[in-house]
Order: sequence, then structure tokens, then C-alpha cells
Amino acid sequence: METIKSIPNLKNLSTLLLENSTDQNKVESVIQEIYLYFHELTEMSNYEHEIKHLAAVPTAKGMALSLKHAADCFLDYKRTVKFLQGMVEAIKAKQEKYPDEKIQIFYAGCGPFAPFVTLVAPLFEPEEIQFSLLDINEGSIGLAKKLISTLKLSSYVQDFHLADAIIFKIPSPDSFHIVFSETLDAVLNRESYVPILWNMPRKQTQQVNAPT
Repeated sequence: METIKSIPNLKNLSTLLLENSTDQNKVESVIQEIYLYFHELTEMSNYEHEIKHLAAVPTAKGMALSLKHAADCFLDYKRTVKFLQGMVEAIKAKQEKYPDEKIQIFYAGCGPFAPFVTLVAPLFEPEEIQFSLLDINEGSIGLAKKLISTLKLSSYVQDFHLADAIIFKIPSPDSFHIVFSETLDAVLNRESYVPILWNMPRKQTQQVNAPT
């Protein structure tokens, strides 16, 4: 990989992805640029060859992706764009329904790059949206905190939770407008997407659907 020569404007890059979602070449170029940037900021190269960061993590039902593979999900271009579109559309829909409220988002399975904070937050103001993040992998939570802080997006984040999303009980679940689980990989192979969504609160929330 080439070293990035300048700091990218994440708001502009997220907008490019949304406006060019059907242009596969453009999508791949933009996502690769962001991936390289996040890879450098988190010093991901220090984690890519250790067994503990390559091994899947046992959960109450199934397995969670390793730190390395969770980061690499960002390069699943169509998945990343679909999830980005879904999250932005869900936020805008909730803003229309609750115009006087700050939209609260619970994000399970954020991985080390927390892409649907780091790509989404720059499109809004912290007075408009707030995230609470969860991941079962301590390394992923640590790097997500580091990345969000380095990008100066901490004002968008209310809480970080190190826990298994299958059994974790969301504090004050009725306060959340959107529940998002970034845990779909390889058509449910190994991962526990269905048990996680079954465990997540559904009353008065909008769940961001998986890409189709």
C-alpha cells in the first residue's frame, strides 16, 4: 500500500460514496483511500500478524470476527456502501419523525474502525446525533476509541461497551432511536446476526437492515 500524502476530508469522501454508490470504480477508490488512512491512524500493521488478533472470538452463540478481519470488512465495498446508505437514511427518517430530539444510535459490532461512526458523524453535527458503541473484542474497542479521538469525533460518542451483543442489555433501551448491528458476514456463517437482533430492543427503534 502507498502511504497517504494528505489528510482526507471524511465528510467529502462519505458524500462521494453516497453520490456515486453505483460507480464501482469510484466506490473502490474512495474506500481504499479511507481504509489506508484508518489503517495508518490505528497503526493496524502492529496487529495484523499476532494470532490473538487473527483468531475469531467465541460468543454466547457462534463466533465474532477477529480484530484483523473486522477491519478488513471495510473493504467489502458493496457492503460498506449499503450500510452507509442505510444508516444515513435511517437518521434522516428519525429526524423527520422526531424533529426536536437528538437521534440516539446504538451500534453493535463496531470493530476497530467503527466505520458507521467515522463515516457518518462528519455528515451531521454532534447536536443532531449521538452514538453508543459495543464490541466483544477488547482490541477493537481500544482502536475504535483511538481512531474516533484522533479524528476529533469524540463529541459524537456517548458510551463504549465491551460486551457480547447476544447477551448484553442496553441501558435505557427506549432512549435509542436506531439500533444497528454490524455483524453480518459471509451469509451468517459463524456469526450470530439473528441472535443479536433478537436480543436488541425493537420497541420504538429503527433497525438498519443488512445489504441485499
